[in-house]
Amino acid sequence: DSSNNLITDYKVREVIDAAEVANYDVAITGNTANGFTITNTNNEKITIDVKKNWENTPASKKTAINVEILKNNIVVDTIELNSTNSFQVQKSLPKYNDDGSVAVYTIHEQNEADNKVSIGGNPYTVTYAINGNTATITNKNAETVNIKVVKSYTHTPVDKKFGTSVEILGNNTVLDTEALNAANSFTLEKVYPKYDSK
Repeated sequence: DSSNNLITDYKVREVIDAAEVANYDVAITGNTANGFTITNTNNEKITIDVKKNWENTPASKKTAINVEILKNNIVVDTIELNSTNSFQVQKSLPKYNDDGSVAVYTIHEQNEADNKVSIGGNPYTVTYAINGNTATITNKNAETVNIKVVKSYTHTPVDKKFGTSVEILGNNTVLDTEALNAANSFTLEKVYPKYDSK
């Protein structure tokens, strides 16, 4: 009887040296009627170290932020950087695009626009740097203090008023030396950072 010799279950298997497929996932799809497809997908990864630096920011204002990881300008992941992870996270990501080209990764702090962001109601400037596989976001506190100095005279004729120099100090460190004189109506206004770089 020929039906006893009928093969009804055909499958295929890729036979290859294990070393050659060490960085590949193998998928076999299809059937006897339509044919089989063997797909080898490269699974090599790169590790990207994402860091957050804070400048001119006291510890109490260093809050958690969300960072988008983009692959070829498309968001593929979102991570949180916070004090618990010391504002640093490593991510293992695919090394290649579907077409075999090397993937290009960038980062973007959520809610940042035109290199500015507001965190806890406070303004920050945002800069990005990528060095090898390390991507760093730096937020610099942009809060400012307006300092106004007016030199006044009492019971002094106009021809007896004299100019002078004033030092503007922050935490006992000279930040500026400025003139107060008739040319600036003995008035000076300047804007300084609210926090130092420590």
